Amino acid sequence: MNDYSKESQKQATSTVETLSITETLRKKLLFYSGRIARSLNIQGPFNIQFLVKKGQALVIECNLRASRSMPFVSKTTGTNLMDLAAEAITNGTIKPGEGVHRRIGVKAPQFSFTRLDKADPVTGVEMVSTGEVACFGDSFEEAFINALIASNFYIPKKDDAILISMGETRKGILPYARMLARAGYRIFATQHTAEEFSKNGIECRILYKVSEKKKPNIMDYLQNREIRLVINIPSHEGDPASHRILKDEYLIRRKAAEFGIPIVTNLELARALTKALVRHNARLESKTQSRTEAFVTSPIPTTASRAPLAGSSPRTEPVPITIP
Repeated sequence: MNDYSKESQKQATSTVETLSITETLRKKLLFYSGRIARSLNIQGPFNIQFLVKKGQALVIECNLRASRSMPFVSKTTGTNLMDLAAEAITNGTIKPGEGVHRRIGVKAPQFSFTRLDKADPVTGVEMVSTGEVACFGDSFEEAFINALIASNFYIPKKDDAILISMGETRKGILPYARMLARAGYRIFATQHTAEEFSKNGIECRILYKVSEKKKPNIMDYLQNREIRLVINIPSHEGDPASHRILKDEYLIRRKAAEFGIPIVTNLELARALTKALVRHNARLESKTQSRTEAFVTSPIPTTASRAPLAGSSPRTEPVPITIP
């Protein structure tokens, strides 16, 4: 399983099959899992959370219980893990092997920030999600978009406005902001992020922060729902004005949540979302173009005849059809 989050898996966007684990690392994780299970004398379901960084695998925790991911993985691979767990518990026989995914599955969290007054819609290591949805597709992008839609996440369309506000990690979003701009999205950014974009040839418009009390102001655009997606990655620890900046960014996230505007606060998730959006909208445009071409090339009659009334002779007078 692959997590697009630096936080706990309880609120991460997870995928089956994994997208970033190499075959060598996968075998290492299987080896570690087997050693842990044998050392703890486990007979039944268990789950392990690994932390992987620069090819090194570390264990966060091992839980001697089934996880909520069991039915999700079962449906993705077509192997009923609950049946296998029951066999293990009752000393049954389990054939060696691995489940092979038949399709891509994505599990996305759901949040209820609007129900908690002044709650900051940014995730951390504590549990803040109040639910999750799982969807499937033939590709990661398809499954990911389906999961976002199911979790009531608005999928921005071409020409929609996207606000990007970054801290010290703003260089990491540059290629993805460029992808969004080239795909036809209108990019808005706070001053320092916009300056970085301009230096790298990315067209965008500056919106002033709430505390700056200038126009055009972010608050106006959020209240009028002119912004359809907010990408806000807070990281200003080294900035002398960090207190004011953090307050401004909190207001951006909070007001976006109150007005039902989706927010992304994780760089990895922002990258994955950008790729999925670009491919999703390209696929929609291709389908629309195909339908248009099919309509244009289909023979369309320019006249039609009225059906004769009972007892009357047929009429041959053409009835014009207006084609818009």
